[in-house]
Amino acid sequence: MEDKEYYEEGFRRQQNGFIFLHLQGEPYQIGFQHGYLLRQEIGILLERMKKLTYLTTGMEWKTFVKEAKNQFKEKIENEYIEEMQGIADGASMGKCKITLEEVLAWNGYEELRDYYFPYVSKKEPSGRTKYGKGSAFIANGSMTDDGKIVLAHNTWESFLTGQYLYVIMDLVPASGKRILMQTAPGYISSFSDFFVNSAGIMAADTSIAGFTVYREEGTPQFFRIRKAEQYAESIAEFSSILERDTNGGYTSAWLIGDCNTNEIARFELGVSYSSLTKTEDGFYIGCNVAEDPKIRFMECVDNGYEDIRQHTGARRVRLMQLMKDYTAHLNIGNAKNILGDCYDVYTGKPQPSSRTIDGHYELDPQIYSGFEGAKPFEPVGSLDGKVINSHMAKEMCFEARWGNSRGIPFLVQEYTTRNPQWSYLKFYLEDRPRQPWTRFQVADA
Repeated sequence: MEDKEYYEEGFRRQQNGFIFLHLQGEPYQIGFQHGYLLRQEIGILLERMKKLTYLTTGMEWKTFVKEAKNQFKEKIENEYIEEMQGIADGASMGKCKITLEEVLAWNGYEELRDYYFPYVSKKEPSGRTKYGKGSAFIANGSMTDDGKIVLAHNTWESFLTGQYLYVIMDLVPASGKRILMQTAPGYISSFSDFFVNSAGIMAADTSIAGFTVYREEGTPQFFRIRKAEQYAESIAEFSSILERDTNGGYTSAWLIGDCNTNEIARFELGVSYSSLTKTEDGFYIGCNVAEDPKIRFMECVDNGYEDIRQHTGARRVRLMQLMKDYTAHLNIGNAKNILGDCYDVYTGKPQPSSRTIDGHYELDPQIYSGFEGAKPFEPVGSLDGKVINSHMAKEMCFEARWGNSRGIPFLVQEYTTRNPQWSYLKFYLEDRPRQPWTRFQVADA
């Protein structure tokens, strides 16, 4: 029997490690449906974040809440403030009591933790920003088996926060485009970031590691992402919305496809510099390092572009090798193979590590680490896999796999027993058993 819960026009169901969440209506309605249907998950998340924030940063959760209000609230359009208020009100119908400001803090947590606080404390970028946030590629023309677009992406993140990116949201707003995206309880955008909208725009991003610049006066990235997902009808429009009044928080390289024109693009967004390149025949890769020299040299440090000891340099080399190997044969099946690739170009061995496309810091002793601050067997790495092509984009569907792209299980008791230095986190981590690839489609609603 299918596990389904409804509230007004919204509903949720469990499927192979994911929660499929359908939301529909005006901003506050969408938010309330979201908060109510995920009230239990938001409650668990909030309880853990209040403790984890101090354990992992030395700062109180209330500090993040205060700064989220100061940094973000007045810069976000009312449509999204109403939606976040709805999330808070809906979630508070259960045991969870969460405020608008706390929803705001959760949406902007990564920007504050990894970009704003290092900026105000005058420190170098934290180790988290150096880890990067994903592997990806997009291809078309002579690279694919039918000449159409193929896009693939996996998310890298600390398991402590990334383990909540198990929501596949089918969002039907009163204005703008319908969106199918991967996200987390309480998020208004696809923070993973992977989505397709009803205008035929599909996109994924990989963060730019070692980024150093922040603009306090800019608008938060999560708001600009959501607005671009909801209102963009072209690659140019999507890039323009992302670039407008950027704050430098969670700076990324975006891989974008338009299934109407069969054009693909790479949009690298810094603060003082940005770069948009497009093609109708070729490919772009994402491995957490900027290709544009201005961004790489003038706004980043220790980015590892040529250093195959680092996750950036190693995956850049490996992705280029695989693009060559799969020329003219890229399709959904081969895209899954690439996302699950665990060949380490530095050691020359097929062994999961922090340098493989399917990233596994939790399995890496860091004997060969190329940057300071990398810790052995840290609970960081790939958490999923997503693939889409032009045909699927037109139907608004994609395939996803929860856990990681290769299907390697993560079991908390086994992991913390093997790595007792991380045992103090065992009560904040969740098991991710092996799951199958699963198709998600808005028509399923």
